[in-house]
Amino acid sequence: MKSLPIASKSEYFEALGGEDNYIDSSREGSRIIVHLKDYSKINKEKIKEAGVTGFIEKSDKLTLVVKDNAEEVYEKIFSA
Repeated sequence: MKSLPIASKSEYFEALGGEDNYIDSSREGSRIIVHLKDYSKINKEKIKEAGVTGFIEKSDKLTLVVKDNAEEVYEKIFSA
């Protein structure tokens, strides 16, 4: 199975409601856990277009399922 293309850092943050909506994140295997200020700002269609294969939304976090290239996606979005 071929990995989906990785979107740009700005595309991911746009899908997550902007950089000012971001609090912190971590990676656990094929999942990226993101804490946001306002979860109503999430654009689910943009998240899918950015290459996320699935997501789980809870009241205190958003879990992005990225599968094959989660580490690469995490580094692209959240590294300096």
